[in-house]
Amino acid sequence: FAAEIFHDLHEQVIATAERGQDIMLRIQQIEAELPSLETAALAQTSHIHFAYNP
Repeated sequence: FAAEIFHDLHEQVIATAERGQDIMLRIQQIEAELPSLETAALAQTSHIHFAYNP
């Protein structure tokens, strides 16, 4: 019984670790793209279009 519980727990830990890795990769991608987005946003003379652009 205990072995089954710990096996299930181990599977959940592995799945959570994989999701964490995916999130970290996505964060790194966003951080890499952020400077160009910042530059483009700061270059705008008017920011009103941000309210209407989906």
